[in-house]
Amino acid sequence: GIEAAQAGDLARAGKHLTLARKLAPHDPNIPFNLGHVALQQGAFREALRMFQQVRTLDARYPEVDYSLAEALVGLRNYQEALEAADRAVKEAPDDIDARILKARCEARLERHEAATKTLTAIIAMAPGRLDARLMLGELYSKRFLTSQVVEQLQQVLAAPNLPLEALIRIGDIYGQCGLSDEAAAVATRALDMAPNSPVALTFDATVNIDLGNFDAAEAGFRKVLALDPANTLAYQGLADIKRLTEDDREALETQFHNKTATSDQKTQSGFALYYLNNKAKRHDEAFAALSTANRLMRERSPQNVSAAQAGLLHLRDIITPDFLASRKGQGYDRSGPVFVVGMPRSGTTLTEQLLAGHPSVHAGGERTDVTEIRRTIANFPHGITDLDADWARQAGETVYNAMFAEAGDCAFATDKLPGNYAFAGFIQWILPQAKFIYCHRNPQANALSLFEQHFSSLPFSRDLRDIAIAYNAHTKIVRHWREECAIEMFDLDYDALVADPEPIAERMYAFLGLDWDPGYLDIT
Repeated sequence: GIEAAQAGDLARAGKHLTLARKLAPHDPNIPFNLGHVALQQGAFREALRMFQQVRTLDARYPEVDYSLAEALVGLRNYQEALEAADRAVKEAPDDIDARILKARCEARLERHEAATKTLTAIIAMAPGRLDARLMLGELYSKRFLTSQVVEQLQQVLAAPNLPLEALIRIGDIYGQCGLSDEAAAVATRALDMAPNSPVALTFDATVNIDLGNFDAAEAGFRKVLALDPANTLAYQGLADIKRLTEDDREALETQFHNKTATSDQKTQSGFALYYLNNKAKRHDEAFAALSTANRLMRERSPQNVSAAQAGLLHLRDIITPDFLASRKGQGYDRSGPVFVVGMPRSGTTLTEQLLAGHPSVHAGGERTDVTEIRRTIANFPHGITDLDADWARQAGETVYNAMFAEAGDCAFATDKLPGNYAFAGFIQWILPQAKFIYCHRNPQANALSLFEQHFSSLPFSRDLRDIAIAYNAHTKIVRHWREECAIEMFDLDYDALVADPEPIAERMYAFLGLDWDPGYLDIT
């Protein structure tokens, strides 16, 4: 059985190992190997069952905790996987792979500081582990620590014989940081290595989208489809830049209805078909394709949206008017931070672009500084009540310095992470002079805009009922900040802004104390 598995014949391996298990039902080696066969087949639940049997037969069996963690990661049970990986590290402290797996789980659970610490330790132990540097670069990119991202990725790029997959991953990380020129250089290197690789061509096309080179992006996606007519990611890319045509319909529908297509492929073709049908005013078919794509995304990573939103609403019970009144004067008392908040797809990007037209404003994009600070608080949000004035000042200073790290001489720096609306009271405490701009739009338009985007990080956007739950929760918590806690927010109606931007932009500038010039609206 082991010999067959090593030769790649997993079916024969499973057959022989199953026979062996009947002959020796108490031998832990057999379910251990059966578990690894199941892992290679992607049968993670069966693999987990086998590894659990190994632990029952021999609780001290070598590597069983690592194997359990692998199976649990496959099942997306990252909390239990982390516990198993942690046990594996304690059992074998020099096992780099166990530490890598632990870092993966920590990153998946968004425990970025813990994952960073784990990966930093790995690199100290094994400087040549490029996978650790790549993961660390990804973590730094999520925290907008651009210089650290570049430092790690340059180390990887200097390695000889770098595989194409690593180059693509490096380019993706650069793209996530907004380092489009660096991403473009990596894309060029990838194409030099594999000029006819659909993966390299797709990545290069995606970089061209970020650079605004839509003709080049379309040409790239078309070359991909010439090489691989079933490449659903290329169809989705063409839809994203509105270059999908009726000539693509037959091949796209074939992929969408292909029973052997993976969930990812069905999702990609579904979003592309939504665009094509919507463009053709075939609205029922468009909505059916969109609903299928979102359902598949929801099935891959389900979430209890009601529970998550209830957790956010609970903040109103912790950060009350009395909480803020009793802590007035605490925090880091510097002016300049501007938080552009609201539901995703409510106009926060356009609003930040209008602000960035002023020479005194640095556009920071969607930052995670507040999120990082929150994660340091044990038992958040209840743990907030145990923190003192010194903590609030230090936390505020940390967020302020991060926001202004690349702002130069600008007096204002923005953070347009929409979800910060839920934490406005917390932000007010640690940064008492922070300004808030609250963006909103027609609820139905906002809901549809969310539903038609393929967001990987917004689980509630994949179901209209969940969007309604999130939208209603957002209005309740914003009302709490504005009406009960008297936190001042500039009210920005996105629909009115699009219809007539100048008077709203002028009032927004006045709210921040900025001088006005109509030329600041030229954001092209």
